[in-house]
Amino acid sequence: MSKLRQTGTVLAIVVGLLWWFGSSPAQASLIVTAPGPVEIISGTDPGTSVVTFNIDLTQPLGIYEFGFMDGNTFVPITLTSPTSGSYTFTGGQLVNFALENTVTNAVYTIMDPANYATQVYYNPIDPSHSVNPVVTAPYYNTLMLEWNVGVGQGSNIFNATITQAINQYDGMAPVPLPASLLLFGSGLFGLAGWRRITA
Repeated sequence: MSKLRQTGTVLAIVVGLLWWFGSSPAQASLIVTAPGPVEIISGTDPGTSVVTFNIDLTQPLGIYEFGFMDGNTFVPITLTSPTSGSYTFTGGQLVNFALENTVTNAVYTIMDPANYATQVYYNPIDPSHSVNPVVTAPYYNTLMLEWNVGVGQGSNIFNATITQAINQYDGMAPVPLPASLLLFGSGLFGLAGWRRITA
């Protein structure tokens, strides 16, 4: 690669990152493709000790139950319809969301290296609004979990979207912040420029 192309590559990435950080952060999302729990964060609005989240599933669960792990025990989240419900978590709680196959009793968790779900976070919240716990990086209003379950026996994509819809400053964040994540936003313009320059 010539020196001009190397300089252009670095410049495109820097411009893209500056554009992303200087543009509307509400359009950014965070994708985590590694196992890890979700931290519940309570914000500066009323009710700083607990947060209630709406849960929406892409399809009726069928043979699966959606919930989370309490140690080694699967705790199902009772839904009010085949595809929706709500659950109240405590600020500072680390949640290992999971699916349980009610036929085989197989459990798919977001912390299992073999069965973790991709975590996609939307609608960032300024960390200055965090109370329990206080965080220094943006956290998020909305999380989509995507599992590919039943691999080898006919795979099935299962999505669950978890949204804090009551208090605008309550939310979630991945823990720990892994190396295998991507920030998406206007910075993609910089990456697109990098791809054109290096092609």
